[in-house]
Amino acid sequence: MLGNNSRKTKKDWRMCTSTMKMIVTAAVIGMFILSFSFAYAWGRYEDQIESRASTTVFETVNLEDFEGNSFTKKDLEGTKLVAYNVWETTCPACLGEMGDLEKLSKEYDPSEFKLIGMCADLYDSDGKIKPAQLEKAKDLMQNAGVTFPNLVPDKGFMDFFRSTIAGFPTTFFVNSEGKLVDVTAGSKNLEDWEAYVNTELEKLQ
Repeated sequence: MLGNNSRKTKKDWRMCTSTMKMIVTAAVIGMFILSFSFAYAWGRYEDQIESRASTTVFETVNLEDFEGNSFTKKDLEGTKLVAYNVWETTCPACLGEMGDLEKLSKEYDPSEFKLIGMCADLYDSDGKIKPAQLEKAKDLMQNAGVTFPNLVPDKGFMDFFRSTIAGFPTTFFVNSEGKLVDVTAGSKNLEDWEAYVNTELEKLQ
């Protein structure tokens, strides 16, 4: 009787182990499929932006920063590559990469590369700036130690964002003439940002 129970216990254990292996295998396969699908979707999204994006907004920049100071195309003269990082105050990925973006902005000579931030959720449904939202964005940047320029988008930029951006953060790369040369979606760590910027600069040589 004891022998039968022992054999049953061993059998049950083998079945349990086999089931766990199947579950783990299925989970790994599922994660791989999900990661591949996510990367594919982002890639398609970036291609769609590049194919339909109007770049005139970057050619005629005439905005203000969060303190009301003027920022125009003249502030970008002599810079080979400019990145516009578009973020929202409710986006964890946007906020999570701010520290690395701050470091990135300090690594390059201004004649080579400049980073510009733009917050996309400052307006209400009537197209008016929400003062409380503006202060929230300023506090978030301060807490993250951000010193690189951050601009308040105007109607032209907001219309552009609504017609092109499906998720945040999204970063647009433009050349010295304000022409769109690349766009990337999603957050990155410092190392990945460095590699991305270096690749874009090499393309402009």
